[in-house]
Amino acid sequence: MSKEWWTWYIKAQIGVLMFPAGLCLFGEAVSRRIEGEPWFWIGTASLTVIN
Repeated sequence: MSKEWWTWYIKAQIGVLMFPAGLCLFGEAVSRRIEGEPWFWIGTASLTVIN
């Protein structure tokens, strides 16, 4: 297999793993906001990971 294929494959797997991780961080930020705890930085990190 070519090197370009492996590069594409690795990038695709990272993207597939980062999206759900960002959603988990987003859920944590929502939970913290509801409880009145600091949530801004974890919310910002979640949106960065999702995008």
